[in-house]
Amino acid sequence: MLHSVCVRAISAHLNAHDVGFIPGLAGVACLLVSFFSQNAARKGASPYALAAMA
Repeated sequence: MLHSVCVRAISAHLNAHDVGFIPGLAGVACLLVSFFSQNAARKGASPYALAAMA
């Protein structure tokens, strides 16, 4: 849902020929970086998992 709203907003600014799409692109880039780095961080084993089992 958020993705389609961002894409529509970026598209509207591009069609209006102004530079308002730059913050939108930066936001989408930050969203993608956050999503992929969060999933990569979850792949590793937790160092606290063994302490909880003991």
